[in-house]
Amino acid sequence: MASTLIALPLKSGEAFLLRTPDENGREWVILVDGGKAYGKDSRELAKILADVKPTIDRIDVVICTHSDADHSQGLWFLADDWYAMGRKIGEFWLPGRWANAVPSILTDPSGFVAKLHSGAIEAASQIVRDTAEGFSLSRENRYFKASAMLADGELETAVSRIDDVEYLLKIEAAFGEHSLGLGLTDIEAEQLRADFEETDTEIDLLETALSDKSVYRSWFDLPGEISFSHYLKMAPESQVAFAEVAETAKAIHKIATSALVNKIRVRWFDFGEYKKDEVPFGGLPGLLEPCCAVEVAPSRTKAARLTNLTLFHSLRLTRQNVESLVFYRPESDREPAVLFLGDSRLAHGVERPEKDFPRPFDKPARKTLITAPHHGSRNNDHAFSVLTDWLGNDEQLFVRNGGQTGQTLDQYLARKTRRCAQCVQCHGKEWNQWVSVTTDGKDWRWPPNANECGTPRT
Repeated sequence: MASTLIALPLKSGEAFLLRTPDENGREWVILVDGGKAYGKDSRELAKILADVKPTIDRIDVVICTHSDADHSQGLWFLADDWYAMGRKIGEFWLPGRWANAVPSILTDPSGFVAKLHSGAIEAASQIVRDTAEGFSLSRENRYFKASAMLADGELETAVSRIDDVEYLLKIEAAFGEHSLGLGLTDIEAEQLRADFEETDTEIDLLETALSDKSVYRSWFDLPGEISFSHYLKMAPESQVAFAEVAETAKAIHKIATSALVNKIRVRWFDFGEYKKDEVPFGGLPGLLEPCCAVEVAPSRTKAARLTNLTLFHSLRLTRQNVESLVFYRPESDREPAVLFLGDSRLAHGVERPEKDFPRPFDKPARKTLITAPHHGSRNNDHAFSVLTDWLGNDEQLFVRNGGQTGQTLDQYLARKTRRCAQCVQCHGKEWNQWVSVTTDGKDWRWPPNANECGTPRT
C-alpha cells in the first residue's frame, strides 16, 4: 500500500491530506489544517475532500496546528458537513492551550465572554503601566515585552506532565471513546449534545457577542485618564491581538461543539509543556508524533481556577507563530517520512530566532517530504537552516500551500524540488492545482504532472 500526500487546492489557506499505512498495513487518513472559510456559505473543505480519489469515507485524525484563520477556520464546519455526507472522523488533535477555555465556552458562553472582557482590560492596563515604568519608546518593543511577560512568565498551567506509564494510563482514562478529554460525565455530555442539536444554527451567542464592534471598544475603555483613542495611539498592535483572541474563541466554540455533537474524540497537544524540557511526547508512536508539543490530559478543575487574565492570554499564540504545532510521520522500513511544519520557525524567540528546537527524531535515511514553513514566507526562512541541521544537506522535498495574501518567497525558491498548490507570486491569485505526491517503493516519487514554480513577479 502506497502513501500519498495531497496539498488541497483551497481558495485560501493551508490544508494537507496524508494517506499512509501503519506497520500492520492498515491505512490511516490524516488531515492537517483546514484552510480559511469565507462566511457561513463557504464550506469548501468537505466538498474538496469528497473529490479525493479514491474516495475516502473516514478521516482518522484532523489536526489544527494553531489558531490562525488560514489554518483553523475551514475546520469550523468540517465535521457537520462531513457527517452530513454519511462519513466519519476519528479524532481531533487541537492546541493544548485551547483546553483552558472549552468548559466555559460550551457550558456558559455569556460568562466566558464576560471573563474575556475582564482579561482583555487587565492586559491592556498592564501594558499601559509597564509603558509608564520605562519601556522602550518603540511601540512594537513595548507591546512585545508586556505581552511576552504576561503570556510566558505568569501563565498558570492547566495541565501537568507525569511519568510516561502513568501519563498514558491517565490519557486513556480521561479520553472515553467519544470524550472531549475534559472529564465531562456521560450525563453532562448528552445534555450538551441535546442542547446544541436543538439550537438554531443561525443563532450563536458567542459569535454574536464577539463580532460586535462595541464589544471591542469596551475592551479599550480603561479606567482613569487613559481614553480609548489615547490608548490606541500608544499601542495599536493590541487591537489586533484582541481580535485574534475573539477569532480563536469562535474557532474553539465551532470545533468543540461539532466534536461533541458528532461524538468525536479530542486530544490536546501543549507547547507550554514542551518548553519545560524540550522533549515532545504523545500522538501515535511510529505513525504520527508531535515535534514541539506534549500530549496532555486537561483538568476541568484547574481550568476553572484560571484567572481572567490567564484565560485571555491562553487563547493567544505568540507572534511569528512560535507555538504552531509540528507533526512528524516517522520513516519506517517501508515508508518515507513526512514533516508537517504548519507556520513554525522551529525556534524559540518572538522578535527573532533565539534557540532552535532540538531535533526530535533520528535523521531519516531517505528524503523527507516537508510542508513549506509558513507557506514558504521569507519571514520563516530560519526554519530551513534548522532543517539542514536536522536532516543534513541532502535536498529534501517541499510542498507549499496557502500564503495567497501579502507574502513573499526567498529561501523556499532555493529548494530544487518544490511544488505549490497555489502561487500568487508566480501565477496570480486565482491559480491553483492539485499537488499529489505518492510513494514508489520506499521513496517519494516526485509528481511529474504538477507544474513547477516559475519566477516570482516583482
